[in-house]
Formats: sequence, C-alpha cells, structure tokens
Amino acid sequence: MLRFRLLLFFAVILTTSLGGVARDLDEDGLEDQWEMTYFQDLDQAGDDDPDGDGLSNAEEQDLGTNPVSADTDEDGLQDGDEVTGNPATDPRRADTDGDGLNDGQEGELGTDPTDTDSDNDQLSDAQDVQAGLDPLNSDTDGGGILDGVELMTDQTDPLNPRDDRLDTDNDGLFDYIEQVDGTDPNDPDTDGDGLLDGEEDVNLNGSVDADETDPRREDSDDDGLLDGLERGLQGDPLDPDTDDDGLLDGLEAELNGGLCRGRLCEDSCPRLDVVDSDFDGLLDGAERAVEPFSDPCQPDTDGGGVLDVAERHEGSDPTQPDDDAALDRDGDGLSDGYELMIGSSPDIADEDGDGIDDAEEILPLSDRATSDWADADSDDDGILDGNEGALGCDPGSADTDEDLIPDGVEVGLVVPQVSPLAPDSTSMEVFRPDLDPATTTFCFTVDYDA
Repeated sequence: MLRFRLLLFFAVILTTSLGGVARDLDEDGLEDQWEMTYFQDLDQAGDDDPDGDGLSNAEEQDLGTNPVSADTDEDGLQDGDEVTGNPATDPRRADTDGDGLNDGQEGELGTDPTDTDSDNDQLSDAQDVQAGLDPLNSDTDGGGILDGVELMTDQTDPLNPRDDRLDTDNDGLFDYIEQVDGTDPNDPDTDGDGLLDGEEDVNLNGSVDADETDPRREDSDDDGLLDGLERGLQGDPLDPDTDDDGLLDGLEAELNGGLCRGRLCEDSCPRLDVVDSDFDGLLDGAERAVEPFSDPCQPDTDGGGVLDVAERHEGSDPTQPDDDAALDRDGDGLSDGYELMIGSSPDIADEDGDGIDDAEEILPLSDRATSDWADADSDDDGILDGNEGALGCDPGSADTDEDLIPDGVEVGLVVPQVSPLAPDSTSMEVFRPDLDPATTTFCFTVDYDA
C-alpha cells in the first residue's frame, strides 16, 4: 500500500511538471499535487472538511490554508471563523493588522484585529496592553488627554487624571498642545517675541489660524518688528503695513529714532496707525518712495515755506529751501502752480479772509478737520473759520459737540460774523441766531453746567 502511494505521488509530480498545468485525475475539484502534499492520496473530496474548521478542502485550497489543521496560523482562531468573522481576518497570518497582538488575543479583548489602534489613542493595541491601559478607551484615566499623548508626548501618567492638564511653563498652553504646536513646553515664549505662547495660540487648538500670530516665529508678518513689540506700538503683527501708508511698520519704527509703547505712540512719528503722519497730503510711504525723500513727519521738510505736497506737484526739491520763495508768491505754503490747479489765488494767502491761510484749510496739517479755503464760514454756523479754533469749535461742523445746539448759538451770535473778502459766506438758510445772547455755553462740551 505504501509502495502504491509513493508511486502515485511521483506519478502525479511527474505528470504535473511535464504538463505545466495542475492535474486533477480523479476530477474531484482538488489539484492532485495538493492532495498528495497534504493527504498522500487522492481519496479526498472537494467538499470534505477533514480538520473540522468549517472550511471545505476546496475552500482551503483556494485560500492557501492547511486542510489538516483547523488553525493554520496558530492564532487561536479556527480558519473558518477567521474567514467568516466580522471583521474577517487572514487565516494565514496570526496578527492580521500587525499591531503586536494575534487575532485570537484581539478576539478575547474585543479589539479590532484589522485596526492597529482600535481606540484611536495614538497607541497600538499591543502598546495599550503592555502599559496596562484599556485598548478600547482612548483616555483610560478620563482626564481629557489621549493615552498616547500622555505616554509618548507629555510623559504624564495615563492612569492619573490629575496630571492631564499640565502647563509646565505657565504660558497658557497645556504641554500636550505645545507638542502639537511645535513650541517648547518649558519656555513660556518659545520664539522670544514678547508674547506668551498661549497669547499667540488664542483658541488653544495647536495650530496657527488666520487671525493668530505664530508662536514659533518672532515676526509673523515679516515687517521687521517682533510680534509683541508691534502690539505694544499699536500696530498689527499680522499686517506688515498696519496703516497702509506704503511704509513697513518696522521702517516706521526705525524712522522714529526709537520705539514707543502705549500712549507714547501718539506722539511718535511716523505713526503705525496713521497713513499721513504729518497731515501734509502725502502718504508716509509716498514721501519715502521717490528721491529726494521728504520727511513723513514734517509737512515742509526743508522749512522753506512751501509744503512738500506742493513741491512734489511743482517738481522742485522738498529738501532744498532755496527754491521755495520763487514758487509761492503769497507765502501761504502752497505753490502758485498748485493754487492755480485747485482754483485758489496764488496772490492771496487767505482768500476767503476767515483768518486761516489757504494751505491750512486745504491740508489738515494736524488731526483736526479741514475747512473750505474759498468759504469763510465752511459750516454756516455764523463763526468765521479762523475764529472757531480759538473758541474750541470745529470749522467743519456746525455743531461741534453734537448737542443739537449750533456753535453760533452756543457762543451767543445774533448775526453771523462777516469776512470782507467773502461777505456772503454764511448761508442764512442754515444759520440760526441766538435768541438769548446773554447766555453762552461752550461749543465743545455737551453738558456745560454738568
């Protein structure tokens, strides 16, 4: 009998090798060579299940499993159970997902044998088990931080909830967030820009959002100013040109000859929050854009008597005072050509006779409102524009303090003041006479008697 089986085995091998294709002499659906390898005869049928694992010989042949071993990969699960399981596993691999636990162990634990990290805690199932953690609970101690973050990033105890919210450097960012941010959990100001890391990652989400500065970069907008310093200067650390005047904030701070903080910035020049620091009608950036450069902090850089904006218009040098007199016959600060362009007389410094030179009315030269150079009473309140400044009133507003009482009434005018050069400047349709001129109040305060 043994001799017959050996002869049959070699005959099958020879036939298969010569033919180049698998042979099935007994036509049972099983390759003869496969049968001889596992059974040493051709007596098996395709639907037989000699190992009782729930898979027929034909199925085992197709799957490449061992038909005489109920558990081909020796993972503690029968081959049939692996194929029909939910999820199905590979009956030829003891650890289908390669997480360090074999499929049988995962079945006992209730973890997913096809997922290396069943609870998504950033630790493999095997690492959870080795650390004494629950592989089905991403936060074993319930402290609010993933087990993997605690163990691998924070080096805190994933079994102790009290150390989950650890902020070693007291910068307002938990250590685990700093690991995500890429900041140093032992340095409250990682980039040294004067802002705590927690001040920069405002929503504590571990990423740099559009409205946040970067806690890893000292100058988020690359304008030459540290983020913290820029905030102190009332600039925007996310905008390289806060006031959109054409000068980088860092250059404006450099032109100041020093740096300022808080209220001191209001007196600095150029200012980060003003487009035209000297109010001469030229943006700060324009003054530094074309040579010869004019001073964005001086309306008349060369002190020659003609404003920079007028010199730019004439094409003269705003840094040389010698040519100013020839440009401005009436000495009002506006060149003759500039006055002709706007319709003002180049021979009369105060064309409307209101006490304010034309240049001051056309250009603010301060942060106050402008008035009309051709109208002696720009706001029709009865007070000449030149007198409003002395009274604390605004020549561009008929009701400076917005108390519903016109400035002319507050100062006791029965008839409007008149300029001999522009006698009809006040519109009588707008002007309101004071019916009680003996009683006066201030035009710049709403509640005079408090």
